[in-house]
Parts: sequence; C-alpha cells; structure tokens
Amino acid sequence: MLSAYAVATSIFGGTTPFIAILLIKTTHSTASLEILVLLCACISLFTIYKVQETSYAPKYIKKASAEDIAQIARNMLANGDSVKKVAAITNLPKEKVAKMKP
Repeated sequence: MLSAYAVATSIFGGTTPFIAILLIKTTHSTASLEILVLLCACISLFTIYKVQETSYAPKYIKKASAEDIAQIARNMLANGDSVKKVAAITNLPKEKVAKMKP
C-alpha cells in the first residue's frame, strides 16, 4: 500500500501545477480547478470503497482453529461486512459464510 501511495503522490503531486495552469488557460476560469479537485476526491472515494482491508487477517487466521475462524466470520457478519469480504479474509466458501448467522 505504501508504494501505491508513493506512486500516486509522485504522479498527481508532480503534474498538478501543470494541469492547473493548463486548465485555467484553456477555460479562462478558476472554477475548473474546483472540478479537478472534485474529480480527484471522487476517484479517491471510489478506491477506498473498492479496496478491502485484509492487513489484520494473516496474524489471526493462520493460527486460529476452525471454531475460531467461524467465530471471526460471525463477528464480521454481525459488524456488517459483506459475505464476499468475510469469505476472502477467512478463506471459507461463500456458500458456507452465507449460511452463517451473525
């Protein structure tokens, strides 16, 4: 995740002044900068929504028993996580996760 952040910062941070000047000269309005910021915010929100957080999974799941994994899955479902996310993190089949009751 850190390298993705570094690449994104390099690309967007390095080209933003150029793009800002280009937009102002092209549109003759500073409102285009607001649209640029809004577009970047929308891309960020979409990315945050789509990326799944799994950093905590390996240290707990690998050492857990089958009962512990089932309990983790139930807790995740109770917290509102999707069946797809729970199945991906616990390595349980989606069908089994879908039948679990939180």
